[in-house]
Amino acid sequence: MYDIIRKKRGHLAIKAQVDIFDVLGSLNAEAQVVNGVPVLAHRAKGTIRAPLPIFGPDVRFYLTKNSNRLFVTGNVLGMYFFGYGNFISTVDTVGFSATKHLNIKPGYKLGSRLNVNNNASTRIGISLTQKWPVVGIEVPF
Repeated sequence: MYDIIRKKRGHLAIKAQVDIFDVLGSLNAEAQVVNGVPVLAHRAKGTIRAPLPIFGPDVRFYLTKNSNRLFVTGNVLGMYFFGYGNFISTVDTVGFSATKHLNIKPGYKLGSRLNVNNNASTRIGISLTQKWPVVGIEVPF
């Protein structure tokens, strides 16, 4: 994270991170034809661990005027994967300083959207939206 604007009441920064997804996929076919031969049932399963680099703006605002003990943060991070799709993620948290070098940040991941474009020849595409509560620790230095 690099602060573009840093004031007593907060900052505006550019943030880069890598989100790692552990994806499990399965395919069940009840009846199909493979090379002209009818096959009644087929199942396939696979996993992949995919790192997605993302970047974007990050904002922090301190709620108390004379102390940096209570703050809100928000960011919108994403990456365009050229003709293959895009990934957009946003997280908003309320944080408080437990000590000088430890912040606790509970919040909510408002949504992350992974969109992989459909391929005309294979007719495969993915659109995924996730929402969940988050909690984290931050060690400023």
